Amino acid sequence: MNFSFLFKTQKTADLLIAGLGNPGKQYAHTPHNAGFEVIDYIREAFKEQDIPLQEEHRKEYALYTASYNGQQILLVKPLLFMNASGTVVRKLKKQYDVPYEKIWVIHDEIDLPLGTIRVNFNSQSAGNKGVQNIIDELQTKRFHRFRIGVLPPNTSKQAIKEATSDFVTTPLGAPIRTLFESSLQECSLLVIQSVLEGNPIKR
Repeated sequence: MNFSFLFKTQKTADLLIAGLGNPGKQYAHTPHNAGFEVIDYIREAFKEQDIPLQEEHRKEYALYTASYNGQQILLVKPLLFMNASGTVVRKLKKQYDVPYEKIWVIHDEIDLPLGTIRVNFNSQSAGNKGVQNIIDELQTKRFHRFRIGVLPPNTSKQAIKEATSDFVTTPLGAPIRTLFESSLQECSLLVIQSVLEGNPIKR
């Protein structure tokens, strides 16, 4: 008698890429949704290369799975709002047995000028509550972060920080939006190139 049905096959993935943001149309095209938009650009790039994407939509996340460059890749948008992103990342990390070092998080960074991208590993949250929630849920900082600068030109950090909540959840105006979009596209290409290299390319 075959008892194989008694054993569940462990799902595995080589890489978990989480783009942070807030669900809802009112948050579209806002600085805080930089991670969501980069995930969308990566998805479009995969489709242009005829790379199949399996989609899974749940209340707490939107998940896109692809086989790329010999790796099983998870692209995820946590949908529990920015400050609860860690719940989803922890769940998928456990479900797919992803090593901490193979978790890449994409998010906006108010401390960096608009148009700037930085890649860090094992670093503090720098006040980003979504990143801090991931650190708290995983109980480690040992994951990679693609930080997308959103500080507008000719604007002091202090002025923005005093109105951070309003700024990061408000759609950007046309002139700044163009630079922001360019930065998002650049980040998506950097992530894809990093997948090909096997590790995040430092910036």
